[in-house]
Amino acid sequence: MDERNSSAGVEVAASVRAGATAAESRPKATRMILEAFQLTGKNALVTGSHRGLGAGIALALAQAGANVACHGKDSDGNSPCERIRELGRKSSYIAGDMADPGVYSSLIEKTIEEFGSIDILVNNAGTIRRAPAAEFPQKDWDEVIAVNLTLCSGFRNSPGSTC
Repeated sequence: MDERNSSAGVEVAASVRAGATAAESRPKATRMILEAFQLTGKNALVTGSHRGLGAGIALALAQAGANVACHGKDSDGNSPCERIRELGRKSSYIAGDMADPGVYSSLIEKTIEEFGSIDILVNNAGTIRRAPAAEFPQKDWDEVIAVNLTLCSGFRNSPGSTC
């Protein structure tokens, strides 16, 4: 760490001890950048957000001020939703298998029902199967194609979608 970063850290720590919030104690340039990316009042849907990168994206959107509808294949995926609610944002979890074309419309309808609109769509859901090409089962191939490729047009073609 160079001297400049070290002294900035000391200043932040001192201002936090003096009663400033963590956001107030950030350097002015950092606060300005964060303010430029505020999503307060926006509503997001993040597919594949029950864990991993998708959960991180959902949490980051909430930290920026957005309400977030989380999605996953598993019926129990409330962990990211709980963390989002702790930030004072609205959040709901919608389970569904993206290999099923009917899930697209359901995700859109439930998110709009919950939040009133979708301002941000992060199409993060994906799947992978590992096997040598000569042994790759047709069923697995079909699922990978359905989720990873067909999914991209699924939201666009959903009734009532503005995506």
